This record gives sequence, structure tokens and C-alpha cells, in this order.
Amino acid sequence: MHSTTPQAQPTRRSWWSRNWKWFLPLVVIAPVFTCLGVVTLLVSLVFGLLKGSEPFEYSLATVQADPRVQAELGTPIESAFLVSGSINLSGSSGDADLSYDVSGPNGSATVYVVATKSAGVWQYSDLVADVHATGTRIDLQTTP
Repeated sequence: MHSTTPQAQPTRRSWWSRNWKWFLPLVVIAPVFTCLGVVTLLVSLVFGLLKGSEPFEYSLATVQADPRVQAELGTPIESAFLVSGSINLSGSSGDADLSYDVSGPNGSATVYVVATKSAGVWQYSDLVADVHATGTRIDLQTTP
């Protein structure tokens, strides 16, 4: 008879000891990326709402069509991503106070918009472009 000695079975490692190297960083990093994603979504939503407003769209179209701004900045004139300010609406009335940068091939400017909405119609009290390079202030409500 051939006698065999029982060989020791290797002990099976626990799930944690086999997987901690990928699981621990995932548990730490996932919440960070989730928070960054939520913040990015909120910022994009706010800027999207401001850029989708009538005062922003009207002022950008006015800036792009104004020959004085075209002469200073060149064409095409594009708006920057960031828009600062506020828009408050309540039914058919409201107010807006915005500023944002525009740029063309020859330079950039900051556009300021102050408007009030009454009976569903926007009235612009200030609509100006300040050209950065020359310091020129162009009143966009006056004809060139």
C-alpha cells in the first residue's frame, strides 16, 4: 500500500484581502467625482438659463450686428461661456442685470445689460459694450 500524506490546502483568502486594492480607491474617488458632476451640472444649468434668456439673446444679437463693435473686434463676434448677473421673472414682469464677455479676431469687450420687463415687454435702460483694448464704451441703443 502506498501511503500518502494529506497535503495542506491553501487557505482561501477573504474577498476583502483579494479586492481591497481596487475597492478602496473606488469608494474614496466615486463620491468626489459624483460631487464634481453635480456641481458641473448645476453651473451648466444656471449659465444655460441665463444664456437662453431674452435679454441675453437680444443683447448678443445687437452686439454682433453693430458696425462699431465689428470695427473694434472684427467678425465673427462670439460670447464667452460665463455670464454673470441675475434675471428675476414674475409672470409678465421682471428685471435683468447681466454682464458677459464677447470676443472677435481683433479683441474682446464686456457687454452690460440692464432691462426691465413690464406687461410682457423688455425695456433696456443700459446696453453697452466696453472694449478692453481701447477702453471705448459703445452705447448699443444709439444708432451708429
